[in-house]
Amino acid sequence: MKKIGLIGGITPESTILYYQILNTLSANQLGKTHSAELIINSFDFGQISQLLTEGSWDLLDKKMADTA
Repeated sequence: MKKIGLIGGITPESTILYYQILNTLSANQLGKTHSAELIINSFDFGQISQLLTEGSWDLLDKKMADTA
């Protein structure tokens, strides 16, 4: 199985949702004892919110691209 890199959601709640969906899909396709191999990188919403408020789209874009 290939390892999946995931840039997590902006909030922990959305990251959990992505994590659950990917693991459910893996278990359904490979068998219930299997789970997805993941690397998760999530952001501090406070920093993202500040960049959005400031209209710092270039910095936000760079932050996301550097993480990917």
